[in-house]
Amino acid sequence: LSDLRGTPQPPRVRPQLMLVGSKARDGLTRTHGKHINVSFDETYTGPVTFSLASFLAEQMLAQPADTYTILYNKFKSVIAQEVTPVTIKGPEALGGSGVMDEYEFEGDKESVVANLYQYNLACLLYGALLENVTSEQASRMSAMDSASNNASEMIGKLTIIYNRGRQAKITTELTEIVAGAESV
Repeated sequence: LSDLRGTPQPPRVRPQLMLVGSKARDGLTRTHGKHINVSFDETYTGPVTFSLASFLAEQMLAQPADTYTILYNKFKSVIAQEVTPVTIKGPEALGGSGVMDEYEFEGDKESVVANLYQYNLACLLYGALLENVTSEQASRMSAMDSASNNASEMIGKLTIIYNRGRQAKITTELTEIVAGAESV
């Protein structure tokens, strides 16, 4: 590949999506279906646990990449959530950077660094899953509050309509009684 001036450009890497939850899959299938690599449905049916996050981290690391980006809903308030990205470099960046050279390790340095990286990724995923669950519960709570308010308003309106109809029927009956008494 090259740009307009003929300068060679590196080939574009096709992004791969790993989706957690059926809502994400359903929303992105039409527009980004060719990028979806794997989708985990029914993730939120049970409680979110660290073992779930560890499993997802293992699945992410099974697909080697230069960077990993985690998108999740960050809880701001009951009525506001914000889609937040967290980008981390692949595990190769940590080993080759020389950051860990000044530390002593018990055992093989590469395996310890790989385990630390996987643990860090699992912790990030666990936090993101918890934020998602919190945001979902907040939006459900807000929706239920709106539904309760709408139901209360509807009950009030229907009560007024019922009372008007009942009052009209009573007035009609009283008018008929008075008219019948006058004719006697």
